[in-house]
Amino acid sequence: MTPTPSPRGSEELTVRTNPNTPPRTPRSALDAIEGGAPPSSARAVLEALRALQRKIVRLETERSSALREATELRHRFEGQSAASERASELQSRQLEDLERSFQLRESRLVRDRDDLTRRLDDAERDKLDALRECAGLRDRAD
Repeated sequence: MTPTPSPRGSEELTVRTNPNTPPRTPRSALDAIEGGAPPSSARAVLEALRALQRKIVRLETERSSALREATELRHRFEGQSAASERASELQSRQLEDLERSFQLRESRLVRDRDDLTRRLDDAERDKLDALRECAGLRDRAD
């Protein structure tokens, strides 16, 4: 318990037991205040001080709660951001794989088309050759 001097320096009005807690007024200081002022005004001052101390405690509690919530939100955001980035990378890789697959399929289809076109040309040439040969045979038979 470390006493804190009053602004005037003559009387000990507040005591801090922990630097993180608001100051409280010791009993001897209350007696000193009550002795120098009328009882009703001294009590009113003390009640106002107590109300302020309660408000300070409430505000400090709200502050620490808000800081804790902000920290939790930051961690959640960072986690979601990392997950989103991983999902984006996975989707990008899947699209690249799909594109390679389509390109491979396209090259196979082009190769098959070219092969079929060549075979069709060969068949038409064979057909023309056969028709010419038939025509030649008819001419000889006549």
